Amino acid sequence: MSAKLTAALDNMALKGMRWQDAAINADYPTPAMWKALQLNHVQAYLRKQREVFRSSLVDRATFRMIELSEQDDNRAAAVTATAKLLNEPDQEHSQGNQRHAPGLVVQIINSSPQPPTIDITPVQDEE
Repeated sequence: MSAKLTAALDNMALKGMRWQDAAINADYPTPAMWKALQLNHVQAYLRKQREVFRSSLVDRATFRMIELSEQDDNRAAAVTATAKLLNEPDQEHSQGNQRHAPGLVVQIINSSPQPPTIDITPVQDEE
């Protein structure tokens, strides 16, 4: 990827710009930007940059919750922030272990106590 395309994608992911504005700001042609956004490796880069941005917000948000939990002006906000801070490690751990994948689950449940029997006695022809 070119430096201008990378800059445009960074503008989108890190500054929240619309794709057209991000392209113009990075001096990258908007028609080329639209075509680039359709490419798998470009989409992968954009997803990765968004992930980096979201993870960079975690520390900031944590310190903001600490500030809220220690203030006395809005006690409801303090209680909510404290609860969030106390529950956060548990939620992060449980969400990390969950994997969601497309598929189908088939459950076969036998409600009778004995397995079914199949009669294999031959039928004799009546003549």
